[in-house]
Amino acid sequence: MSLEEIVTPLKTLWKFDYETNVKALRDLYEMAKKEQWNAASDIP
Repeated sequence: MSLEEIVTPLKTLWKFDYETNVKALRDLYEMAKKEQWNAASDIP
């Protein structure tokens, strides 16, 4: 996987292409989808 450089005062490297076979990332994503607030239903 390649890293993309973002020019800042400090050198920053960012990896945009996370592998979908990383179980911890998939689990975190699924939990975030469930826990995310929804303005249509959460704001009276």
